Amino acid sequence: MTLPEKIFALRSLPALDSLSDAELAVIADAARERAYAPGATVVPAGQAPSRLLLVCAGAVCDAAGRDQGRVPGAAATLFNRPLAADWIAAPDRGAHCLQIARRHLFTIVRQCPGLVVDLLTEPPARSDRP
Repeated sequence: MTLPEKIFALRSLPALDSLSDAELAVIADAARERAYAPGATVVPAGQAPSRLLLVCAGAVCDAAGRDQGRVPGAAATLFNRPLAADWIAAPDRGAHCLQIARRHLFTIVRQCPGLVVDLLTEPPARSDRP
């Protein structure tokens, strides 16, 4: 993805909708694109996410199939908390994500302090399953 494509993708995420274009550009510059095949492990249980995931297409689910949202595990990433269950790419469609390494995330937070508020107040994920 080009930088403008990343900015466009980030702008579509509700957790980032209060950020300015300049702030989104800072985030987009640090973000790396990653596609996960359907059913691929994204983060194993017992491990803290080492990067913030921004789900642009598809979904990241827990082992029970519950969608973890467009910005899964922001608190676990920020506070280095291990996951209780595996996160996997949606079995039917995989996941296409932008990722920000934790070390870059803290630099970005200093430049865009509103990001932390947005990430930690994102509405809970809804499950696609009953």
